[in-house]
Amino acid sequence: MDVHARLNSWFNLPLDDVFLSSGDFAFSGFDSADQVEEFARAAISLGGKSIDVAHPCAEVSVVGDFGRVRVHAVLAGDCAAETYVSIRRHRVEALSLAQVAGERAGELFGVLEKKQNFLIAGATGAGKTTLLRAMLAQCSQERIVVVEDLVELGLDCTLSLSSRMANAEGFGEITMAALLREALRMRPDRLVVGEARGAELAVLLQALNTGHQGAGFTLHANSVDTVVTRLRILLMLSGLPTAAVDELIRASVQWVIFMGRKPGVGNSGRIEAVLPITELIAA
Repeated sequence: MDVHARLNSWFNLPLDDVFLSSGDFAFSGFDSADQVEEFARAAISLGGKSIDVAHPCAEVSVVGDFGRVRVHAVLAGDCAAETYVSIRRHRVEALSLAQVAGERAGELFGVLEKKQNFLIAGATGAGKTTLLRAMLAQCSQERIVVVEDLVELGLDCTLSLSSRMANAEGFGEITMAALLREALRMRPDRLVVGEARGAELAVLLQALNTGHQGAGFTLHANSVDTVVTRLRILLMLSGLPTAAVDELIRASVQWVIFMGRKPGVGNSGRIEAVLPITELIAA
């Protein structure tokens, strides 16, 4: 099956997301439910992973003429009645910081120039990765090491590390927390985490607390008021004592940039707030 050809045909249309189901194969241009499953296996293999009965769920990043896409698949079986494939296309053209941040670009330039540590928070699809990409492009002359679950930032100016799931025997997993420890040995000018959502957050903040400057990461949060709560929960789940959590956050991160969704405008977003972390912790 020519996966690239199918992806090209879909994304020649003005689409950002494609959702496939083996129960609705004809609507997606397939001849059978088996073809949808074949496509799922082939698309996942393009990203260097495999999907099978033992491991029916997988997600990869794939690059082609269609740009960069994130492919998630679940095979029919114990986990799902049908095979489901969800494909999200990342923006092909690189946007400048002025284009993404608008009138707030000056504030963000200042954060970068002073090499202050920042986090970009917001809901799914608010534009966190787009903003992070635009900010890092301003620092292309620096040695930037990026740690991601999937390669999404796609900047030529960065050194990119991505996590790896365990094999069918349960061996070979490389976590983001482990990669962060390796990244620290690569002498980065800036350390970047595509999205902090697990044990890697504690490793990252402890590294930032020992002198690493100009770091950035993204975090899912529904509102600016819940950013610190999300940080606290993730750090406590990592085993850090409650009494030390706020002090670690305060000592490691200087700025919170919150992205909000624009009503009725696809996946685009806008910067709603640029705040010192101390204001949010005090609140």
